[in-house]
Amino acid sequence: MSCWTRSPDRRRESPVGDLRPTKANQNGHNSSHAGGTKTAHRLVSFLAVVKGDARSWATDSSAMRYCGCNMLEKVAKGLLHRFGYEVKKIPRNRDEEPGLMLYKYLKKDGSFDYEKYRQIQTEGNIWKIENVRVLEENIAFLSDYIENKIGTPRFGICHGTRRGKEQEWFRKYLGCEVIGTEISYSAEQFPYTIHWDFHETKPEWIEAVDFIYSNSFDHSYDPEMCLDAWMSCIRTGGLCIIEHSSLHGPSGASELDPFGADITLMPYLITTWGKGKYGVRELLEAPKLHENLRYLYFVVIQKF
Repeated sequence: MSCWTRSPDRRRESPVGDLRPTKANQNGHNSSHAGGTKTAHRLVSFLAVVKGDARSWATDSSAMRYCGCNMLEKVAKGLLHRFGYEVKKIPRNRDEEPGLMLYKYLKKDGSFDYEKYRQIQTEGNIWKIENVRVLEENIAFLSDYIENKIGTPRFGICHGTRRGKEQEWFRKYLGCEVIGTEISYSAEQFPYTIHWDFHETKPEWIEAVDFIYSNSFDHSYDPEMCLDAWMSCIRTGGLCIIEHSSLHGPSGASELDPFGADITLMPYLITTWGKGKYGVRELLEAPKLHENLRYLYFVVIQKF
């Protein structure tokens, strides 16, 4: 969808793109701009005509049609800028709401392109294969928390583990069976890791897992469906712990990390998705975080 905004709380549909006030216009009111809104709106309409209809003005040369449209578009954008606006195209492969972003993998016909998703995730995994984001101090902290809340676990799963340090450290501190999943073929290189898409479940996992941990929930193409699948594996009273950092907000969403949400929105989303079957128990502040993070929380979800 394309839209324009004069301010964040006013939006109307337009085929032009996203029309936003420039930084200068946001910082202070200029009387010379006071009467510009109506003119700017007319320019938006004009730009829509340029983009949508200019190609019909000439029929002899496709190059002429393109050049004419391109030139008029630049003129219109320049005039809009004088009134404190800028035009930004909104990609069609994203679902965006306040505090929430979800990148979509689409074929030309608009259907879901799972192979593209899998390819991008695999390539991203190989590209980052030497990176370890999880911290042992945090896993030790969570291990104590799990034991204090649900007793000594027997079986846990870590989803999206890359090098498999999560399950290694949980096994160390909890002394129980813990495996990890990884969508990339690199899973075969690391102990206690299986080659698996974390959106899927195994029959033997259903209601048999004491806890699930993941710092890769932002890699889900369908977070509601994904969390439902994870919680179907958790036994009653068991825990699912999702790591959520300042990099996991809407601005961090991308082709590689398709899901992004504000930390303040996560409890609402999870409660809505849970439909009374599960919900947020609490938010835990991580004892340690990487230098490039502003915050790091663990969203603790419990199955009722």
